[in-house]
Amino acid sequence: MIPKIFEILKPFSILATLVFPEGAAAQSDGGGRQELFPCVTNIGPNGELFKGYFSFVSAPAGVHTVVASDDRIFVDPLYSFGTSIMIYPYDEAQDGPSVLRFLDENSAEIYSCLVTPEIYDFDQDGVEGLTLGVCPELRRPQPMRPGQINVFNSDRRIGDLSIHPPRIADGSIIQSTAVFAISKSVGVAQYLIFEDRDFLGEQRHTSREEQRYALMGSCPLQVVAADDPHAAPDAPACLLENGEPARARVDQTVTIQFPLDSTVELRYIGKGLDSRYTDLEIDRERRTVDIVVGVANKHDFLFRSETGDQDEICMLIVDP
Repeated sequence: MIPKIFEILKPFSILATLVFPEGAAAQSDGGGRQELFPCVTNIGPNGELFKGYFSFVSAPAGVHTVVASDDRIFVDPLYSFGTSIMIYPYDEAQDGPSVLRFLDENSAEIYSCLVTPEIYDFDQDGVEGLTLGVCPELRRPQPMRPGQINVFNSDRRIGDLSIHPPRIADGSIIQSTAVFAISKSVGVAQYLIFEDRDFLGEQRHTSREEQRYALMGSCPLQVVAADDPHAAPDAPACLLENGEPARARVDQTVTIQFPLDSTVELRYIGKGLDSRYTDLEIDRERRTVDIVVGVANKHDFLFRSETGDQDEICMLIVDP
């Protein structure tokens, strides 16, 4: 798994790989010094990286280990996108170029190149540099307001997930084919969605050095201020048993109906941002859920069917 500290190009219609420059090698001048070329990343051909976000850097064949001259740049060859591998510069990464050294299994250097971390600026950079591969379909449009929930639905099985920066958004894998997403604060979050291990071959009993996780998509999620006119609309109101819109006060129990087709069974209820202050008691026979919330706010709830074919989101307003 990616270390917990991370728990965290335009979209392609098919999975593509970054191109490693043919014949690339460190060149020596007359004095014996080596001239290093820029690395190629998904952001650009000159080694560009965004501080605080994941990128992928093109790697030569046979790479086993990657060493960065700046120890505030994390590189992991076990997470790949075609022939490229995952790289992450911390916010504290140095300004200016840093050297990446690609080593084989005998620690012999295959190739070296330069990366340059820079500050991510949404107004200037958009989300192109945070987007890679094939992103699953979202249940509702973005940008989102803080505290809203969403779902990435995938046709392929999902085996691993990382979200960053965690202050902006959170989430989890549900039923191996979807990602439950929660917006937290204004900014752009990056969801790294990796293929299931079954897709890559059985790896449960192999050592970490032999495991590989193939990226499905690097999928940005934009979160804007609650009063931003471009924000996605609120979800429909949750309904009482009698069909009236539900509303509650802090610590008051309210009973709402499943917003699912009556022919499907409930599999999962996802709670929004204030989940630790929210208690649920499900009555499957009546197809209702008793909800008690300890924080005044707009609260989103995701209802997912047993088969995963239906996802419905409704909102409960809780007054002080």
